[in-house]
Amino acid sequence: MTDRFLFWLNLDMLEYGLAHSLQKKINAEYYAISDAHESLKKFFQKQNIVNFKNIWYYRDYTKNNFTEPDMTYLKNFEKKYNISIWKLAYSEILFFDKIRYHKFSNKEILSTIEKECKFFESVLEEIKPNYVFVNYFSGHHTFLFCQMCKSLGIKILMHAVTRTGYRVAITSHVDALEYFDEPFPKSSTSNRSVDELQEWFQKFNLKKSVVENQSRYTERVTSFQKVTAMIKYLRIITSDDFKNFYGNSDITVFNILKRKISLKFKKWKHNRYLKTNFYYTPDLNQKYVYYPLQIEPERAISFGAPFQPNQLELIMLIAKSLPIDFKFYVKEHPLISWQDGRDFSFYKKIINLPNVYFLPSTIDSEKLIKNSSLVVTINGTSALEAAFFGIPSLVFGKTGWSSLPSIESVENLEDLPEIIHRSLEKHPDIKDLNLFVDYMETNSFEMDYRLLESNFFSSLYYGGYFGHDEISVNQVQKMLNENQKLLEIITNEHIKKLSKFTK
Repeated sequence: MTDRFLFWLNLDMLEYGLAHSLQKKINAEYYAISDAHESLKKFFQKQNIVNFKNIWYYRDYTKNNFTEPDMTYLKNFEKKYNISIWKLAYSEILFFDKIRYHKFSNKEILSTIEKECKFFESVLEEIKPNYVFVNYFSGHHTFLFCQMCKSLGIKILMHAVTRTGYRVAITSHVDALEYFDEPFPKSSTSNRSVDELQEWFQKFNLKKSVVENQSRYTERVTSFQKVTAMIKYLRIITSDDFKNFYGNSDITVFNILKRKISLKFKKWKHNRYLKTNFYYTPDLNQKYVYYPLQIEPERAISFGAPFQPNQLELIMLIAKSLPIDFKFYVKEHPLISWQDGRDFSFYKKIINLPNVYFLPSTIDSEKLIKNSSLVVTINGTSALEAAFFGIPSLVFGKTGWSSLPSIESVENLEDLPEIIHRSLEKHPDIKDLNLFVDYMETNSFEMDYRLLESNFFSSLYYGGYFGHDEISVNQVQKMLNENQKLLEIITNEHIKKLSKFTK
């Protein structure tokens, strides 16, 4: 019987490129769900590069015609797929983010999710796919779809860019925060030195990759292209198609310009306020525990640690749990200025804690980690970085590296004082780090995924600035040809993964 492949097509077009490469190598029935705006939808309707038997357009089924939710259906749906709908809803930035244009009511949230559930059920029932191919996700709807597939026993192949930067895993884990399907091994034949291990870790620098690739495509974009893209975008957001998508109904040119001006003022006020009132210069010779703040809302927290207390509450719990002779350094995230900023009351509450010291985002994180006694994070990369510098750490959510003995997962907050005291006595073992590196290299492959991503965006969307412009078949074909080598790498790895499923 012929396999049925179902691809989730996003704006980034990476799964589309994968489908194009796979179709040359594997005889199967190819289908797709497109989470695409009207401009990209037009491309899919006229393209002949990939022979999809059918493409469903997600946005056609989730328009702003909110109806009274069928609570009986939703209740039965939760039981059938073992999915908590309110947990799912709370993970969606569009529903609860304070900076968005539209404030959703309970009725609108549940009505939207109900339409999604019925749409996904109809697609899955119609084609009964063997495999689903999806890029990492940030929205609740992709997560919902993958959870449904998992419940039905449909194999999922998801890209997971590991936090070691230039390595990619293909995982069947729905949350994509635990990278590997294979169990952690018990022994290793590798014998890397501490210096070699640190060199390995720093070689795959995710932050460096992101910065380099962003600068690579932004440098190509002229001022004229930026202005042209902005004009097209402003025209698009006033269209009926754009406004029909949930959460977009209140977006106007005036509201966007108003928000842009407001954000610039807030950022200036935010930075000035912190510099004037709160920043502390740390003494790295003191005994201290280090906590780097994470951005909120963020996918890693929404999906990887949905039931953990908010960061302010967590900081207070940690502060209560520290030994008397330790300081607690809390550092702001470097990208906080890209967002609306946190409420000033958040910072005031932190600095009022007697053993807590608030640090600016500009301080070198590596120095803070190296000189700390313990690193604490919800599920950030700093825990993994700490291990390679010989520092123990605590995490409160799912990670791809919590198998390391020096990284302890906190499950019961009441045990936090005991766990902290115990962790302060830990010292990462070089054997464990060698084991982890072997595990990482065995279950992932080396590839600059961010480069492929930036190449696609720069080819299609004015250097990655705006993604609502119409694209041509010739344009996409040229993009696929130019990135053939990178697509070949990721395609071959998917074929390897498929072969494991068929054994």
